[in-house]
Amino acid sequence: METPNEVNRHGHATKRRRFAAYVARRSSPTLGITNMHHRIAVLLLASTLPIAAHSADVDRFCIRTAQSIDTLASTFRTTCLPTSGQRPGFNSALFIANAPIFSAEKSKKAFLIVACIAAGGEMNKTAGYKISELWFTDVENAKREVAFSIPATDCKTMQSQVHAGNLSLEDMYGRLNTKLTQRTKAK
Repeated sequence: METPNEVNRHGHATKRRRFAAYVARRSSPTLGITNMHHRIAVLLLASTLPIAAHSADVDRFCIRTAQSIDTLASTFRTTCLPTSGQRPGFNSALFIANAPIFSAEKSKKAFLIVACIAAGGEMNKTAGYKISELWFTDVENAKREVAFSIPATDCKTMQSQVHAGNLSLEDMYGRLNTKLTQRTKAK
């Protein structure tokens, strides 16, 4: 396995090194991760996930969804990084909050509801996104290389049900809690 500092036989940066540079750019101060320790935590977690050979569509999804989350929840900022999905031909999106939102139940609830509604809304609004899972974490969990995942179709379905008035936010949060899977890097 190549390390982030390797170059290929032609002297060009490897895919993993280019991805680390991409993550560093995406976690810039304009996206809310200003603390160097937080940026390092994001880089550590992102380096454990498969590298995405993503398209402009996935970048657009990440940018639009992170902007929606930040608009709806003004107490923290969100960075979104595309990664490879577990299904061939699909990508995933990793949403990282710059505050320790998973340390308190109220902030966890607000973040998950807002993030799931924003992601589901973007997927419902723009057809063609090939996203299989959504990953959620914060800077504190990123330091421990912990994230929570849910199938993207679940957020898409819940968003349309909430929008139609067929699902309350409380019930949505209950479903989110049952469907979220905690993922930790294997040691």
